[in-house]
Amino acid sequence: MKTDFDELIEAVVVERINLEKELKECLDDGDYQSAQHFSDCLNIINRKLQVLMELDHTNGLKISERKAGLAKLESQLKEEKDENIIRIRKKMIEYLKKDLSELEARPITAYIDSQDLDEVIFKLIENKINGFKLYLVKEANFYLEFSLDSPKVLLIKFTEEKDLKQKDWLKASYVNKVRGLGFNGLGDRQSLALKYDFDQFKDTAGCIELLSRIVFDIYFFKGLDKEMVLEWY
Repeated sequence: MKTDFDELIEAVVVERINLEKELKECLDDGDYQSAQHFSDCLNIINRKLQVLMELDHTNGLKISERKAGLAKLESQLKEEKDENIIRIRKKMIEYLKKDLSELEARPITAYIDSQDLDEVIFKLIENKINGFKLYLVKEANFYLEFSLDSPKVLLIKFTEEKDLKQKDWLKASYVNKVRGLGFNGLGDRQSLALKYDFDQFKDTAGCIELLSRIVFDIYFFKGLDKEMVLEWY
């Protein structure tokens, strides 16, 4: 039986396949400006998928996927004659090689067990716990805190700035991007918060995607703990 997380990954993979088709059509038609756009979108989707894989799988799966993609691109490059297409594919090969090198150098460890996250969220919904914190940088006391705003509405909020041990984690450039995900000032505006309605979204997949966007789209996985810690109360 597929989990919500499996279905989320499948949706992103489908999006990647569609982008690959669009890119191929543009290259076949000689529309290199549009091809560059789809190539950039494909890179973003690939990196989003990388973060989702990090949430649920070991590096081995990702390494195998990168190697397969690299082999395919290098094979296509040997047969290609068009200089513009060669340039685009060389750029994609360069990115894949760099990404593969980083993956092979990284310890094989799951970023966070999505099943653990599912379980603790449902414990909260069922009132078995009062709330929990998911630490992004434990040493800096930088976390996302989950509690109930109403029976089926999660309140997700960042560490209040006054409680941070390293203030840079909530500097203006980060805060602006966090607001772009729907977080707003709570109460005295010392904490950024978002409400997640289970009656609307039905499952935890949206929470996992939200987490992946925070980890990658905003903080680019730089400086965050390699394994996030869950603490409930």
